[in-house]
Amino acid sequence: MSPRAAPQAQTGFFLVEVAIAVIVFGILMAGAIAVLRLQTERAQRGETQSALDEAKQALLSYAASNGRLPCPASPTNTAPSSFGESEALVSGSCEHVRGILPWKTLNIRGMDGWGQYLSYAVTTPLTNVLADSGNRITGFTGETAGTLNLQISSTQSLTPAFVVWSHGKNGSYGINADLFTLPGSNNTDEKANDPKSISSVDLVAHAEEYDANDSTKSFDDIATWVSTYVLTGAVRGGGFCVPPNASATSCTLPPPTSSSG
Repeated sequence: MSPRAAPQAQTGFFLVEVAIAVIVFGILMAGAIAVLRLQTERAQRGETQSALDEAKQALLSYAASNGRLPCPASPTNTAPSSFGESEALVSGSCEHVRGILPWKTLNIRGMDGWGQYLSYAVTTPLTNVLADSGNRITGFTGETAGTLNLQISSTQSLTPAFVVWSHGKNGSYGINADLFTLPGSNNTDEKANDPKSISSVDLVAHAEEYDANDSTKSFDDIATWVSTYVLTGAVRGGGFCVPPNASATSCTLPPPTSSSG
């Protein structure tokens, strides 16, 4: 063996070790990135659910304080000074069914975990001005039915008082923090939840679906909603009188809540 053979063999062995180390490091990094991505998405989903819960509670509190639900905020009026404010009533009720959650009116952040504003649709009769402000009588009755049509599965739909939703990770049809409307998808259910379809009562909230090879299967919206009965209970709890039906000639305020102590 020549004197140079041993150093050359050592050099070759060293290069093999380096190559193996690089491969192992790459595998570890790929795994770490995958875990970090999963943790990030889980945190974003958690933040989104918290934002939806906060929005639902804020809307119920607004109804308990005002005897009615607020109107949506305009999704096309993106002036920073007024974006997020509830639209004004027209002839005593909301002119539009859906839009952006009126986060500024509700004094909440109103954004999901992906930095997009939440959307909001409402049964417009539940936004009516009070029929008698002096006696705190609402402009709707206990028989007022939900006018929204929320499809929650292929065979089941609901008629809630209101719906609040996030446009999900893909943000399809959502509005981001820069007030830019994100591109829509080919998914018909996500199209149904476009906040700019301001007169449409049809909405969708079902399990997420995704197919990398089919752009029509990209639904990831996340929603929350409240029934008309829950809404009516919140309004009565706020000290307003909700007539039992349209033919009622009188309305009795609920008794004040007694405090124990």
